[in-house]
Amino acid sequence: MSTKVQLKRELEEAKKKMAESQQKMDDLKASLAERKMAIKMAARADGCSHCGKKGVALKLCARCKQASYCGAECQKAAWKSSHKKKCALPMDVVYKEMNAAGLADDWAGVLKWEGRMEEMMELQPDDWCLKVLDNFIGAHRQGREACTGKKEHGISVIGLEKRRVEILGKLERFQKQGELLFSIAQYHLVVCEHAEATIYLSRSQAVGAEHGFVSIQCQAGAGLSLISMLEGRDAEGMEQLRISRLAAAGLVEEVHSERLVALRGVIAVQFTTKAISLQRCLQLLFRFQLLQPPSKTSVPALEHVWEQVLAAHGGSDWRGVLKWEGRLDELMEWTSSAFVSVWRHSACDFILQYFIIAYTLGLTTTGRPSLLVGMSSLQKRHAELLGEMSRFRDQGEALCDAADSLSLSGEMAQGGEYFRRARAIGVEHGFFSVEGRACEGLGKP
Repeated sequence: MSTKVQLKRELEEAKKKMAESQQKMDDLKASLAERKMAIKMAARADGCSHCGKKGVALKLCARCKQASYCGAECQKAAWKSSHKKKCALPMDVVYKEMNAAGLADDWAGVLKWEGRMEEMMELQPDDWCLKVLDNFIGAHRQGREACTGKKEHGISVIGLEKRRVEILGKLERFQKQGELLFSIAQYHLVVCEHAEATIYLSRSQAVGAEHGFVSIQCQAGAGLSLISMLEGRDAEGMEQLRISRLAAAGLVEEVHSERLVALRGVIAVQFTTKAISLQRCLQLLFRFQLLQPPSKTSVPALEHVWEQVLAAHGGSDWRGVLKWEGRLDELMEWTSSAFVSVWRHSACDFILQYFIIAYTLGLTTTGRPSLLVGMSSLQKRHAELLGEMSRFRDQGEALCDAADSLSLSGEMAQGGEYFRRARAIGVEHGFFSVEGRACEGLGKP
């Protein structure tokens, strides 16, 4: 019974919304009709638009419905002299043509009317202005895809989105306004316009705080902390991130990860455009892996693990690096999810090298043979990763390194197998140094 009542209520609400929409459409049509009539009356009072003759029957220009003429001769003369440049289709025709182009996914057909956008918005209430803006935003996005990411379309979208922000504020749709402010800030972050990004993130944070949208407030706070860190103010950035985490304590985990996808993307773009190093990129990515309060368990978060690894590596503390080898699989798995394509492999390569270098330092410092087992295991893993990256010379060298470690630890048969694999790569790809090193390891000429 309750389900039927609920369905009945939803149906009544839908009918009410349809009636409101129809009423708005009727009001708009009435407004256009009144405007046309006013133009006709003004034309009669002003006389012929070309010769100024009054008191005679006048006919409106069929295209623009703005100018009026006493006869065909005046109309032709006006068209040749000046009206051709001023004549424009009436707004109701523009609407029809633009909507038809939108339904046909003809983005160019929509954008050809962008010059009339101000006229369209002038005649309509705010909620209809949003629809006009959405039409042009959608067309620009289609255009950007069709033109393989042409910058002009992206810039136009941001300009229109900024108009949407103000209208959403007038309509008191604060949640959408806060989210849109963050999206605009994300664009400015990607193109390294930190000052503009800070303005929009601050506005987004203020909207979230004022209207109780905690997820928006935390998202914007994390964005501001990222800017601080990108500009080298790590202490300030970490404090902002800490506050965001505490504020997010009551949110669902899925919300946190969604909020940080955008920031991860910004960090990755900063690396791909060479604005930051891979080491710095990984450091920031681990810091921003989850916008969650600190875990109640005793297991350190991955970002803490990575900070400790970096610090130990920087201080040549091989024990401090190897202390976290038990979390290596987690570090690699997380890195694979944070990056795409070749950058994913580059990041994993970077992490593996840190641990291999730590083993090498430990071996040269202490001479303990037991370290060879762990080092050979990582070298084998590193060789497979380099093969996935098609870095065959480096893969051959890594296979030789693994073979050396295996042979020194007494695993002669397995060492020989890895030397043979390295030799095959050297022969196939013409890397004579790799082939020679492998042959030397196998004892062949």
